[in-house]
Amino acid sequence: MLLPTVKIFTLKIAEALLNEHCTNSLFCLGDKICNKDNLCACPEGQVPTPNDTCRPLGADLDKVQTPADKNVDPTPIKFQSFVIIEPTYSETTTTTKNPFFPGKAKPGQLCSFEVSCTGKSRCYKGHCHCLSGYKMAGEECVIKWPNNNNGPSASMLGRSRSIFQQQLPQRLVAWPIFGHQPMFRRWN
Repeated sequence: MLLPTVKIFTLKIAEALLNEHCTNSLFCLGDKICNKDNLCACPEGQVPTPNDTCRPLGADLDKVQTPADKNVDPTPIKFQSFVIIEPTYSETTTTTKNPFFPGKAKPGQLCSFEVSCTGKSRCYKGHCHCLSGYKMAGEECVIKWPNNNNGPSASMLGRSRSIFQQQLPQRLVAWPIFGHQPMFRRWN
């Protein structure tokens, strides 16, 4: 079966200059770091220069390479206190489960939005749990009988028939069987 694919695009929006606001989506330009005040700053042991770069503390300003020394324009275009960078895209292709055919999980197994529980169980906190009135037996939910019995005994069924037996029209007799619809039998 062919499953649908989803294409995810990542967009790098902008980079902030020295002493400008930075966040998770707005990164500091160059080797600067985003400090606890959410401002771009020089790393520890470095100080800012007049052209918005960082240099080691105590280094001679004349010997520090600047972007101008590398034939790079040190004055970026500003827009609302950050530099607009050409958008760069990266493409990731992933295969997802078909939403129309969710996965199935047995009682006791992991479940989620995409994986539904089966066999008289319901998803609760990431696991399939038996419904009320049922208990786990292996990988399925079975009826929980009172007093930890595995079901009614033959003598119990005999008593229930005599206690709950009803005469119905046309000589139909009904008696309850635990966990089932009433059973009807015609007597001739």
